[in-house]
Amino acid sequence: MERLNEPFLTSDLPGIGGRIRSVPEDFQVEERP
Repeated sequence: MERLNEPFLTSDLPGIGGRIRSVPEDFQVEERP
């Protein structure tokens, strides 16, 4: 399979540093009976 060398669509936007939901406050939990 040949790999394409196309640029990313979001290359102009800054990255998020590789961290998603890294602290407990980032999560939302709904408790059900």
